[in-house]
Amino acid sequence: MKDSASPLLRPSIRMLCFDIDRQPATRLEERPMNDDAFHQSIRKLLKNVGVNSQQAIEQAVREALADGRLRGDESLPASVRVQVAGIDVDLTFSDDITLE
Repeated sequence: MKDSASPLLRPSIRMLCFDIDRQPATRLEERPMNDDAFHQSIRKLLKNVGVNSQQAIEQAVREALADGRLRGDESLPASVRVQVAGIDVDLTFSDDITLE
């Protein structure tokens, strides 16, 4: 199945090529990545983050309700930060977690 995304938008790895005399070639050769592996890797990370974050938040809320720190009708501001080393990705998502 051919990827319909624009070549400018599709991530790829670029490699400097050398000619037979070990001199740098005059252009960069594009090496496309494996889109399926890339997407699967991202989904795996996000699923892991989502499942583990939800479990930790649920447990913390139950404990806070049990010891009286929460009443059960609050709205709790929350944020998630996603950073990817090696590329310029630093995202923050914010929303409220409502208990009622």
